[in-house]
Amino acid sequence: MALDAVGRRDEVVEFFDRYSEGPLTDIDDGAASRVRWWEQLYGERLSPSEARKLDDRTTWRRLRADTRTVVVWHGPHPSDGLHALRASWHLREQSERVHEVVLGPSAEAHAPWLSVGSAGRSASADIAAAVINGASMAATNMRGDS
Repeated sequence: MALDAVGRRDEVVEFFDRYSEGPLTDIDDGAASRVRWWEQLYGERLSPSEARKLDDRTTWRRLRADTRTVVVWHGPHPSDGLHALRASWHLREQSERVHEVVLGPSAEAHAPWLSVGSAGRSASADIAAAVINGASMAATNMRGDS
């Protein structure tokens, strides 16, 4: 990992759902509607581990219980902003711990056809994460495509 190369041992918290498609009505209450939506999209049941990845309540409880600094990295994509807003909401009682790093638009953000992944998504859509102590990790979709 890039952090190892610079001698950092910071914890990286990865979110597995971009929230860029599907229902958001219960994302803070178990995400059952998102599980059903993904299953309908894929035409098959999600594995138990895939379904658990959509329920990030445990991750947010753990982040709230921690006392370390949280750095939220995000770019110009709307799903990035949603992750940043969720971090602000979940850590609202501890705002002094939260630091935001906003990544500016790149040529790719203005011309997404310059770098398109296998599923037709621009790589700029993959910058979404909440991080402890300055590390970062891009969020991926349910099946791990980035």
